[in-house]
Amino acid sequence: MKFVTKKLLTFGLTIVLFFSNWLIPSVVNSPIYNGKVLAATETFTTSGTWTAPTGVTTVTVEVWGGGGAGGGASGNPATGGGGAGGAYAIKVITVTPGNGYTYTVGAAKTATATSSQSVNTGNPSWFSTTGTVYAPGGQGGAPMASNSANGAAGTGSSTGAIGDTVYAGGSGSVGSYTSGSGYSGAGGGGAGSTGAGGNASTGTGGSGTSQNGGKGANGVGNSSTGATGSNYGGGGSGGKANNTTNRPGGTGAQGLVRITYNSPPTITVDTTESSDPITVGDNVTFSATATDAENNWYLAVCKTNSITAGSPPTCATSQTYCVSSSAVASGAQNTCVWTSDTEGSLNWYAFACDNASVNPLCSPVNTTNSPLQVNPSTIVSITLTTDGTIAYGTLDSNTAKTTLDLTDTQTVQNNGNVTVDLNIKTSAPSGWTLGTSTGTNQFVHQFSTNSGGAWTSLTTADSFQTLSTGLTESSTQSFDMKIISPNPSTSSTEKSITITIQAVQP
Repeated sequence: MKFVTKKLLTFGLTIVLFFSNWLIPSVVNSPIYNGKVLAATETFTTSGTWTAPTGVTTVTVEVWGGGGAGGGASGNPATGGGGAGGAYAIKVITVTPGNGYTYTVGAAKTATATSSQSVNTGNPSWFSTTGTVYAPGGQGGAPMASNSANGAAGTGSSTGAIGDTVYAGGSGSVGSYTSGSGYSGAGGGGAGSTGAGGNASTGTGGSGTSQNGGKGANGVGNSSTGATGSNYGGGGSGGKANNTTNRPGGTGAQGLVRITYNSPPTITVDTTESSDPITVGDNVTFSATATDAENNWYLAVCKTNSITAGSPPTCATSQTYCVSSSAVASGAQNTCVWTSDTEGSLNWYAFACDNASVNPLCSPVNTTNSPLQVNPSTIVSITLTTDGTIAYGTLDSNTAKTTLDLTDTQTVQNNGNVTVDLNIKTSAPSGWTLGTSTGTNQFVHQFSTNSGGAWTSLTTADSFQTLSTGLTESSTQSFDMKIISPNPSTSSTEKSITITIQAVQP
């Protein structure tokens, strides 16, 4: 129950009303970043088309060029040169969700005994266009058709590669044609995300890299076809001929395309409010459940359909209802709390936002259960709209006088925002007692809410009685007071009486 009280003070037989409003609001009952950020990765070993997932606007593309094939041998004796390893490129690019993008994976390169060094050059890999992200294949090993001679090795290079970072494949090596004890040229190692491929040395293939750069093939011995380079991008070794049989160079390993991206969370259980409607000043808890393939996620509830992803995410300036205190695991529920400070039907916009350190993303907006109804806080308040003074003047013993006689009816107005009941009480002045009939030093104090049609006695000093009920917002209640002096009074001094009006929310 909420209430306010107003006092009517009398000095002598002059009553002065003092009102001081009380404002009484109603009360209605109404996560830690783990540092590990994962990403979705798609790896392709054959050419095709990739479609950007919903919500994905930025991807990291890596391409590995194919290894060069080794040179063939048709001399007697002769060796072909080792092919160079394929190059590597990486680049962050912008994509449009739903759009398809072609990618090309450099196929393995085969050689014949007589195919030229340019023909033996490895196949390139690229994404979208050759001008977007591009890694050339390793230079092929040169064939050798002359007797007692060695073909030239392919030279590792990143020339022509396109990316934010590019690395060269390793160079192949030149063989040794000596019959019975020689070796063909070895292949260079394929480059990768950790650096350039290793160069071949004599008959030993160049090392690859820890991230998908294949080792170059070792040189072969007497009268053999060249060996195949390792995936991905390892150069093939040259062929070695010791008699009249021609020997083709070894195959350069195929390339690779890898696409890495962060996908946005998906809200799987619509955002809800803990209470609706609520009252200004109440707390409301927003809850939602979301999944995210790569990261933990935050819940953000904004006043507008605008969000900036981050750890934590942010709504537009001054447009935040609440953001969860921590990111929770995929599939878990997250919450945030807003202390209401605005009334009305309030639209809200909820987002699940991941905690990725690179290219963080938010889900599409979720508004299924919006808006939230916030009612004004409960105000119980009354105001005296009349002068607040009742001047009864001098009275003889056992004499009645009313505010009707004085044309001084009092009026109270409900200036709160809820319906109230009114109570009234009176004090007894020094030397007098209150009663329902007059007597020695006993007076009667009554009130009427129907212009004197009926009078109700105040029976106990300083004890509230009902004045009226159901006073709606902005409505007024008029009332009159009647005093009947004692019969007799042994005191003729001025008396002061206090009347208190109380407003109570039913």
